[in-house]
Amino acid sequence: MASIDPLISSVLIERLTSEISCLSQQQTEALRMAALVGMTEDEARVFEQRRRKIGELVGELAMLTPRRVS
Repeated sequence: MASIDPLISSVLIERLTSEISCLSQQQTEALRMAALVGMTEDEARVFEQRRRKIGELVGELAMLTPRRVS
């Protein structure tokens, strides 16, 4: 993998973290509402799209974040 400028990497990590957080909050709210009133097919489709997007973003974040050795 090519080296990324630390400043650019920091900005990307912040953007990814923020987007993951926002999408996760939307997922939490969708689940809360679904527990009360159920979920339509359209809502379920959007929920699944967000789930996939979160997975993609987490993958991108993992590529930018140094691995910690335990």
